[in-house]
Amino acid sequence: MTHLDPETGVRQSISGGREALSGYIMEIENRDRRYVRPGALYEEEIDETLSSGLGLTAKRGRVYFTRTLSTTQVHHWVDTRLRNFIADLRIALNEDPAKVYEAAAAVKRIRGLDDIQKMNLELILDAVTHAKREDVQTVSLGDDVNRIHSVLGDEWLQRHYGFSCPVCDEACGLCPTCRSADIIPDDPELSCAECGSRLSNDGKAILCCVNDHQHQFDIVDALGYIPTPTLQRLINKLMGRLELNWDIRRDSVYLDAGGLHHLSAPSDTTIINQYGDHIVARVGSNASGVTIGKDIHVSKGGENGNQAG
Repeated sequence: MTHLDPETGVRQSISGGREALSGYIMEIENRDRRYVRPGALYEEEIDETLSSGLGLTAKRGRVYFTRTLSTTQVHHWVDTRLRNFIADLRIALNEDPAKVYEAAAAVKRIRGLDDIQKMNLELILDAVTHAKREDVQTVSLGDDVNRIHSVLGDEWLQRHYGFSCPVCDEACGLCPTCRSADIIPDDPELSCAECGSRLSNDGKAILCCVNDHQHQFDIVDALGYIPTPTLQRLINKLMGRLELNWDIRRDSVYLDAGGLHHLSAPSDTTIINQYGDHIVARVGSNASGVTIGKDIHVSKGGENGNQAG
């Protein structure tokens, strides 16, 4: 099979039998995520005594043989192989779209995107699909996330600055002055969109977590991306089509140098059932501005310190 890098025009080919290629499955999947596959060549059994190379081309949608066959032989192959394959494909489309409906189909009809932008968008959707299907938290994108953002732009990916607090493991991405999470790039530095504070100097920034632990870090190391509402809607649509049980209230993704990370929070009901008494106890003990999960916020108590909002 051949893979093509649309940006450079470089082609990469790999060949061999099923057993010979078994050790290169990860490499093939990685290429599938990074590049386009313009075609592939397989060994096909025409009948019990004859075999031929069977070629497929994605651009023209062609199926061809590498050797000359008689009309009778082609008709025999169509009746015994091709018709059954098409019938199975139609059944799969109706019964299990996850087998045949992938990221390429989700972005195929999006207008205003060139081939390189579509390839990078498919790369993200493939990673999200893989993370959800295989129930893994991190999937390698096989490419530099900053380059992906430069291709797709702010319409699809929104910059996000932060990292895990080394003290309490909470997300450390808040302005130390006003506790806002709306951190914006003010090239080459960072600033807070809420209060206007400048948060960095010479590539070094200071942010804090919800527990007020402040830490200094390199801006480059803390740069990541989250899907914009446009990309989130596309992900939701794809997950629904694939029947992968994606809940927009709990499932989200985050991209950084380490790849694509699937974040799944417990439902609101689960949080309340498991931690309700603890929340009330903390609010009754002079708690203020406690944040639990990403959707539940507990404000400061009333005059007696026992009212939760």
